[in-house]
Amino acid sequence: MSEGRDVIMQLFAQRVSNPAAWFRNARALFAAARAAKERCLHPIDPLDRMDMDRVVSMLYGFGLECLLKALIVLEDFGDPHSPDWTPEAVFPKKLGTHDLEKLATMVDPELATEQQWALRYFTEAAVWMGRYPCSKDGEEGGIFIDPRLFSVAEEIYAKYSQRFSISG
Repeated sequence: MSEGRDVIMQLFAQRVSNPAAWFRNARALFAAARAAKERCLHPIDPLDRMDMDRVVSMLYGFGLECLLKALIVLEDFGDPHSPDWTPEAVFPKKLGTHDLEKLATMVDPELATEQQWALRYFTEAAVWMGRYPCSKDGEEGGIFIDPRLFSVAEEIYAKYSQRFSISG
């Protein structure tokens, strides 16, 4: 392997194996979701509001995905500040999904059971609902948007992000 390629792979290993890197993305996505949600509070056209809620749902879905993946990477690779931390330049196969229910099961099976509906909703939002007017196969029928689930995403974040706090 060339020296340049070695450097690129080292940088990749530092990101893919680092739970803090995954968590920073989760934190940024939650901040973006909150900002977009705040925009939805101002009177806007009902169709625009629905579109904004879809995008907020997508951002929460992406944020939950990164949070769950951060916890999985933490479990698999450990603390990057530990002297025995050994990053690997391979994308873990089990992270190759957007299925929040599946990821939640790897982190905490109770979460997957207790929040199954919300996890399915945010998976759909991340996969297509927040990005496109329809899914690839059209199996969605009517599009259901539930801004009440935003608070569920926030509760999940509050509980599981504690592993990344200074005091937690």
